[in-house]
Amino acid sequence: MAHSSGILITDSGRSSGAPDGTALTYDLEAADAAVRKRSQLRLMLNDIEAGRGPRPGGRNFTDTELDNALELEGGNLNRAAALAYEILTAAWASQAERVGLGPQTYESSQARRYRELATMFRKQYGHGRAGGADDGQFVSWAGSFAEWWPH
Repeated sequence: MAHSSGILITDSGRSSGAPDGTALTYDLEAADAAVRKRSQLRLMLNDIEAGRGPRPGGRNFTDTELDNALELEGGNLNRAAALAYEILTAAWASQAERVGLGPQTYESSQARRYRELATMFRKQYGHGRAGGADDGQFVSWAGSFAEWWPH
């Protein structure tokens, strides 16, 4: 396994978008299974460097946010990734609406790509408690983005 280490948050944490004292842990070799699973999720999301996260402005997910995604999706790593991609879709979609430069902006293409990833993961892995049931049924969010989504 590749060596990895914790993401350091210094001073105010401004580079990551995280407040002081917020943990951003990335350690694929951690003895603690929860830290290792969170790190695997962080790797799937390409959220492994402070201040260069997948959210608008390079913000990172906090450990607490990723732990909650894992909990909401019944501990299933792939379903937690789907939930994170849905969160990223909403984050980038709000940027596209705020910027309002038309259908072909950098932000809307980011939202489109995260939506595609979320859809792919949901179709393949289903949903957990975040979707209202723990039966793996697919939840479509297509109608949620109809107002801004380029057709």
